[in-house]
Amino acid sequence: MTQSIAVLDASIGETPTQTNIDREVTASTTAYKISEGELPPPVEDPAAWPHDGVIISGSEASVYDDTPWINQTIAWLRSAHTAHLPVLGICWGHQLLAQALGGRVVGMTEYELGPWEIYPLVEDPLFPFAEPFTAFETHSDRVIELPPGAFPLAVSDTGIQAFRVGTAVGVQFHPEYDRASMEWVTDKNDDITAEKRAAVHDALDAGGATEARAARAVFGAFEGFLEDWPVGRAATAADRA
Repeated sequence: MTQSIAVLDASIGETPTQTNIDREVTASTTAYKISEGELPPPVEDPAAWPHDGVIISGSEASVYDDTPWINQTIAWLRSAHTAHLPVLGICWGHQLLAQALGGRVVGMTEYELGPWEIYPLVEDPLFPFAEPFTAFETHSDRVIELPPGAFPLAVSDTGIQAFRVGTAVGVQFHPEYDRASMEWVTDKNDDITAEKRAAVHDALDAGGATEARAARAVFGAFEGFLEDWPVGRAATAADRA
């Protein structure tokens, strides 16, 4: 049976978010533009919910912004976590997981952009990396405290890069980006200097763009995890009966 993933698109305006995710997953996807107030169906009964898992995208917003759509998404995500739905949070989605479930996210003094070295800490079914690898970063906020019950999966020289809490995993980097997306997000960023922008392009040209594609293994691990979720859905429904 083809898996179904709800994509919570937190990006602002027209972006390649959905195209990037569709390219990397084999599951069917349904996009919900949460930045425009469109939420997935409520999770009243996990066994009857229409999707197998959730991917939360990156965003130009900050998770600590007091806006209706972010507050609504946080409330929905807490319900999804209580229902043990599998969730993959990417960049902003990683930060939202932490913020919604009791962690802490703060702004950074310097924008982090470009290929970055990531160091795995533990092996985990949702994080298929045993050795250091390169991933593409673009963010100006970071998780500094994990939620209760969460444990870190990877770090970089600037902090937490991945964590897991129950059936949810967050990754600070962008495993869905191809080279075109890396260049697009670099060129449209007005918060960096021309020198920084040129340095990112140089790093991509020097092999960083190709090396960063190794991070897409996150999606295969997540879809593999979803294969066992129908059993989890049935068990969760029985527990709630």
